Amino acid sequence: CAEALADSSPLSCQHGLGHGIQSYVGYEPDDLIEGLEICHDLKNDRIGGCYGGIFMEFNLRTMWGEEARPRETTREHVADTCISISEEFRPACFYWSPQWWLQALYGDSSSESSFTTLGDICISTTGSETLRRDCFDGIGTIVPSSASFEPRRTARLCDAVSSRPLDRLYCRASAANILSVDVGREKGEASGVGLMGNSFDYCVAYAQNRANVFNRALISEENL
Repeated sequence: CAEALADSSPLSCQHGLGHGIQSYVGYEPDDLIEGLEICHDLKNDRIGGCYGGIFMEFNLRTMWGEEARPRETTREHVADTCISISEEFRPACFYWSPQWWLQALYGDSSSESSFTTLGDICISTTGSETLRRDCFDGIGTIVPSSASFEPRRTARLCDAVSSRPLDRLYCRASAANILSVDVGREKGEASGVGLMGNSFDYCVAYAQNRANVFNRALISEENL
């Protein structure tokens, strides 16, 4: 991967490796640990790369093709995996899990109430501010598709995830980055509708890909 994508990002290639590795070793809890250990010696980002592919495949079983279906769970146990694994792997787990939570609990619902539930899970299970951010960033990555890539709808879904402005901003910024990359910069910037000052500037940085999950911008509640 590093040689093939030396001029861009090898992490997308490593993400694919993660899918392949997990589908090869299996889908039981012990298999997840084996997959993560195989990824461990690669040059991984704490969230992207091989770890991301591992968790996405373990939860969604995409390599099954037409027979793919998300791993079953309940609201009470939806975060058990992320809580139980080694701290090293928790950032990637919480970042990639909201995609699975939405499908497993709501069948890809695009309602504001389903995203409120995702936010509640992040708040109640992460246990630290850093992991909480990882989780809300992860929600932001799935909002644009649920909002049919419409900026104002994207903003509304992100605003439904939490009553705390910082959580909402994490979601909006992550969503803005996805919109810009997948659709266009104008739509990414438009997802900052209603934000002002530092919050707007923060969101625009993500929309312009000056900041992203691999190069995070910093902001605190005091600076909103």
